Amino acid sequence: MNDLPFEVCFNRHAIHDGEPSDILKDFTSMLQGLLSTYNSFHDKCEKTYIYYDISNPIDFLIGEDFKLGDALEAAAVEHKELVDFFYDLSTRAPFDSAIDSQFYETIQCAGFVAGGVGGNDAKIFHFALLAGAYMISLPCHVWQTSYIQCNGYSGGRIIPQDAPYYIKNIWCDEPEFYEDEAFDAPKSYEYENCKLHVCYKDHSPPHIHVRNNEWCALVRLDGTGRYLAGRIPPAYEHTFLKYISDKLDDLRASWDAYNP
Repeated sequence: MNDLPFEVCFNRHAIHDGEPSDILKDFTSMLQGLLSTYNSFHDKCEKTYIYYDISNPIDFLIGEDFKLGDALEAAAVEHKELVDFFYDLSTRAPFDSAIDSQFYETIQCAGFVAGGVGGNDAKIFHFALLAGAYMISLPCHVWQTSYIQCNGYSGGRIIPQDAPYYIKNIWCDEPEFYEDEAFDAPKSYEYENCKLHVCYKDHSPPHIHVRNNEWCALVRLDGTGRYLAGRIPPAYEHTFLKYISDKLDDLRASWDAYNP
């Protein structure tokens, strides 16, 4: 599983209303969770990114008169290793720019809601859901959770409120999605320059993430070839759905191993 990229989306909607000392304490806990998640799941991966949906995130207010840059500077006094790790990830993904990718630009957000956030503000959540990426949120209000609930429209399909999907959220030093044991089943596969992977403790029903640089889809692992979200472009659809059908037993075994 460690060959999968470590991809994290910054949640700019998690704005703390506490005192600077409280913000710093919770911010440090969140950074510890970021490093621990990397060490637990992705320490051998070659690609690591933090994505932002705003430019110059270092100037973004995460509390009253308290910017992200202020929090990083204050945290570095006693936890330099955590801040260095954050900057390292941010260096590999542009720290002064919003996310820039063809896949991201194609995502439609009308009717999609994540953690109560909807419209174009929910686009980065939708990206995280489709890509199997994490969110990272300052622990405050509704964001003090290891799983952000999503519902509404995704790729022309409806995610009902009574059966929502979930995005894993890094908000404290030990989020609930941490694994208890290692598994032998493969977590990811490669086919035709695309990555197919399952996620640990993912939402039901069983499915596989299929992704390249320009598109992403979630395909059910029930033999029907139906989508949960997104869609494989028509030019590739038959080839990939046949591959998934031919490897259905292996893919389902991977799902069962990582979703006990």
